[in-house]
Amino acid sequence: MRRNILIGALGAGLLCACGIPPYHPAATDMTARVRFVKFDRPDMCVAGHRVALPRDSNGDVRVPAGRLLHLTGFYRSGSGQCFPAVKFVPQAGQTYDVANDVRAEHCIVNVLRHDASAQYGLRVEPSVNATDICRN
Repeated sequence: MRRNILIGALGAGLLCACGIPPYHPAATDMTARVRFVKFDRPDMCVAGHRVALPRDSNGDVRVPAGRLLHLTGFYRSGSGQCFPAVKFVPQAGQTYDVANDVRAEHCIVNVLRHDASAQYGLRVEPSVNATDICRN
C-alpha cells in the first residue's frame, strides 16, 4: 500500500514538474519573451539547475536575455512523446516562438524571432543550437 502511494506521488510529481522551482525574473532583469508551441511544461537550465518557466496570461514566458539559454520541454503526440531541447541567445525586448514538431519519429525544434520587416513577420534565430537535455 505504502509503495503504491509513493509510486503515485512520484508519477504525479513527474507529470506536473512539481519540485522544480519556478523562474521569476527581477523587475530590473533584461528579458525576452518566448512563446512555446506544442510544448508542455517548458523549463530551462540556469547554472546547471532546472527551473520551470511559468506562463503569463498570454501563454508566454520571460527568460533572461543576452546569454546562452538551454530550454527544454515535453511533447506528446498520440502514443509518442519526446523531450525537445534547444540552446540560443535571446536578445532583450525580443519575442521568440519555440516550436516543436515530430518528423520521421524525431523531435524537431525551431526558434523563430518576431521581426516585422520579415515577409511573414518571423525570422529563423541564428544563435540556435540543438542540444541534449539539461544535466543537473
